[in-house]
Amino acid sequence: MKWIAHSFVFLVASLVQTCALAAATNALPDGRILQFDDYALTNNLPTPTWTHVGPAITGNLFKKALKDGTNHFHRAGWVLQACRAGTAKGLGLIVPPVEAAGTNFAANLQNTLSAQIESPVFTNGIGTVYFEAINNDVANFTEIAVEYATNAAFNAWITLTNLPLNAATAAGFTRYVKLLNYRQPAKLRIRRSGTLPPGGLLLDEALTVIDNLRVSPPPSDVVIYGATAFSQASNYVVRCYVSNVDTNVPSGLRTVTCWSRWPYT
Repeated sequence: MKWIAHSFVFLVASLVQTCALAAATNALPDGRILQFDDYALTNNLPTPTWTHVGPAITGNLFKKALKDGTNHFHRAGWVLQACRAGTAKGLGLIVPPVEAAGTNFAANLQNTLSAQIESPVFTNGIGTVYFEAINNDVANFTEIAVEYATNAAFNAWITLTNLPLNAATAAGFTRYVKLLNYRQPAKLRIRRSGTLPPGGLLLDEALTVIDNLRVSPPPSDVVIYGATAFSQASNYVVRCYVSNVDTNVPSGLRTVTCWSRWPYT
């Protein structure tokens, strides 16, 4: 006879995340990805992708590859402050590819500690943060801080990383990947930090180049509890409860699989 009291029962739940993405997906929504190559979309309908505010570029011809304006507002809620759009290719290093036509645009944080990129509120939280960064001037290293905020006003910033940028060539760019998996509303910020380069440099010199910014949603997760097993009509019945670890990032389709083994007596 087989006795369930002497058996081991293992329950595993597989699931599909639903949240803002509706299901498992390879594409991020508009508010979770910035590649910066769409800066010219200021009149598209129904809502312009970008609004650019601030002074025009001045100085040598190399700087003309940068775009006018220093504050930039994305329709999804991203805000770039003390930052030049366009490409800094003519001034020094950029995140590859280094295209001859100079069309690989990025966010170029100016030479001030006020320079930053701030996200909208991610209501489903933050999974993993991805971006690429490089110091534009090989003679002047820079530093950025990656931070997130979760308080009600989203202004109490918690440091994820202080990241020095000291590349000597374009191949030395930094590819940043940080797993957070915070499942409540949160904001992200990338800002110039540390000490500014000496020598009285202008705002549009010693730039920090940020490109290919992505913020994934956190994965769903579930917990299995209250498992019971009993004999019924020569069969064994296993019952359990499956619940979301966090209802802010709910799962959708769930499949609970049961494995069991027991000794014969």
